[in-house]
Amino acid sequence: MKNYVKPRQPSDAQLEAMKRRYTVSNDGKLIVSSRDKTRMPKVGAFAGTLQSQGHLSVGVMGQKFRCHHIVYFLTNGEWPKEPVYHRNACKTDNSPDNIVMIGNKPQNDAGMIVQL
Repeated sequence: MKNYVKPRQPSDAQLEAMKRRYTVSNDGKLIVSSRDKTRMPKVGAFAGTLQSQGHLSVGVMGQKFRCHHIVYFLTNGEWPKEPVYHRNACKTDNSPDNIVMIGNKPQNDAGMIVQL
């Protein structure tokens, strides 16, 4: 089994900025709902930059966070305490039903675990 890394814990100010800046579309994309600074995409645009490991990430107050962690936070109301994986093994599919914490992984989940 692969070694998983616990998600970076954002500050309270970063969590508030995430709530203010982004909404989640039905297919799991982060959509900009408010621009705090001019370098952000326009309101209504999709947010996220594809990283070398295949995940999407965004910068929030000087730190990079993976979009699937933010989607988990915005849809569940709490930051993930454990590593998060994509059920269907597609690192860019951040739909809420595809993002699951390792501790909540069903025993019979046929999806390949792809992590952070």
